[in-house]
Amino acid sequence: MCTHQHDASTTNSSPAPLDRRAFLRNSALFAVGVLVAQGLSPDAALADQASFIEPLETTARERTYGLPTHDSVSVDEAQRLIIVRANNKVYAFSLECPHRGRLLEWQPDGPQFYCPKHKARYSTEGANIGGRKTSALDRYALRRDGARVVVTLDQLLSATDTPAEWKAAVLSI
Repeated sequence: MCTHQHDASTTNSSPAPLDRRAFLRNSALFAVGVLVAQGLSPDAALADQASFIEPLETTARERTYGLPTHDSVSVDEAQRLIIVRANNKVYAFSLECPHRGRLLEWQPDGPQFYCPKHKARYSTEGANIGGRKTSALDRYALRRDGARVVVTLDQLLSATDTPAEWKAAVLSI
């Protein structure tokens, strides 16, 4: 009868899975490192990465955020919404894919949003640009209040069902 003990350090065990926040943080840090090594400043590197935000103010119907100062993608995980500034316009989108509600991923190299469930891709304006043909991303109604963006949570707009309102749900900066 063979009796030997396994050394705990040689046991094959898979690493603990990263949660979404840790994965995005680690990916952003890696990308920053690569871009800095190529001579870009950290600010330029971070401009392409999604960041996490929390509202400055909260009411039953609205969330207020700082107005983005440059092109960026910011995610409020708790509210499941995305604030995007691109080409001097600001949008507020649902973080959920309009097809089946799967959480979207940001792909800065596109730049685009991506649904891993059915491989759909969406532009920073929310239009479907590839993969499974679904409707555009749902937008929240929003308004500007000085240096802040106010998002109205009970006004989630569909490009299919409310096209005029969806098209108007944008701030020009």
